[in-house]
Amino acid sequence: MKLIFAPEAREDMENIFRYYVSRNENYAVELYNQVIEEAELSLNFPKMGQKELLLNEYPEDYYSLVVWHSYKIVYFLENDAVNVVAVFDCRQNPNKLKPIIHAKNQK
Repeated sequence: MKLIFAPEAREDMENIFRYYVSRNENYAVELYNQVIEEAELSLNFPKMGQKELLLNEYPEDYYSLVVWHSYKIVYFLENDAVNVVAVFDCRQNPNKLKPIIHAKNQK
């Protein structure tokens, strides 16, 4: 299996890192690394994440893994790849996740 981060997911990670680096650089680095490690772990256990029930309307089965207490990696499986589409802050309204996925499905 291979790991693919969608451009939007990479942008999510950059935004999260930029937010924290000015407040606590060590925390920012640890969080960034933890996201990568969890995503890589999904290569060995692709269905270990929880099914993302808010996204049942889409043809792909979306899964999510909670990372570092308040973030989650949202991904789907396709052609022997784990496709990370978002790194989402769980402290937000969960319905904000739908437009992110909807935009991805429009491409």
